[in-house]
Amino acid sequence: MLGEIRRKAARYDLIYCNSQKSFVLGAIATTLQQRPLLWHLHDILDEAHFGHYQLRLVIRLANWRASQVVAPSRAVAEAFVAVGGRADLVKIVANGVKVSTHETGPNSRALLRRQMGLPDGTLFGVFSRLSPWKGQHVALEALALLPGAACIIVGEALFGERDYVAGLRQQVERLGLLGRVHFLGHRDDVALLMRAVDVVVHPSIEPEPFGLTLVEAMFARTPVLASNTGAALDILDSGRFGTLVPPGDVAALAAALSRLLDNNAPEVSTTQRQVVEARRHAETHYTADRMVRDIRRLASKLVHGPDRGHDLVQELEGRS
Repeated sequence: MLGEIRRKAARYDLIYCNSQKSFVLGAIATTLQQRPLLWHLHDILDEAHFGHYQLRLVIRLANWRASQVVAPSRAVAEAFVAVGGRADLVKIVANGVKVSTHETGPNSRALLRRQMGLPDGTLFGVFSRLSPWKGQHVALEALALLPGAACIIVGEALFGERDYVAGLRQQVERLGLLGRVHFLGHRDDVALLMRAVDVVVHPSIEPEPFGLTLVEAMFARTPVLASNTGAALDILDSGRFGTLVPPGDVAALAAALSRLLDNNAPEVSTTQRQVVEARRHAETHYTADRMVRDIRRLASKLVHGPDRGHDLVQELEGRS
């Protein structure tokens, strides 16, 4: 494999690595070619998630071979530096989404629910892979403190986490939430589902390297409630564009949900303004076009130098 990578890399001006595995292979395979190497890092590098020797390997390779390390959030960048990565290598480029996927369907929340078979009344949604660190069990505990509310849980389990899903269903029965929790599995209409609920909840109990769910909810113009850890602090600007609570704190989550779901609460007008501002912020900072443009600028500068690279990018953008 290394030989094949080496032969193919010789034909290109820059090596772009979009995972840890591809970075390790690319860094080793192209050692003698000295092509600029751009590593797009998507993980929070710490010993809670990766082995000690794995971290030592990738950090040494990064400090030695990487021309630039792209991080999607400050949380990822800070973790890279904390385990020994060179701070001067890191550039933060937030992930982006295609805005067009959020613009279809009726505007009425009630009509959306009828069309999608969702319950009336106060309803929040949790959208992510079903996994203990994503915190769906915390959301269920909070729901038990909110009489009359219901929730949808969207997503599937991966990587042998079926036992967690079974535990969630048992938790629903134990807490007396039958009929109030709807497991929808994997869905291709997440944007519409987000627009149909009153609040999008992201209850992760560990730091997230990014948090695409939060950005999608901002585009969907739906209030966001998330754990104040990891990339959520960046995306929601420490609470400017959404509500933040301590991770794993059931009481705090339930209290925040109660306020957001109460149409008569004094905070309603503030939340409405926040949703509008969040959408505007997402349109500026979290589109796929912006992400591609920023990555292209970095790549061009690595290959051609800061001055010539800037000119070439402007020329390319003028043609598109």
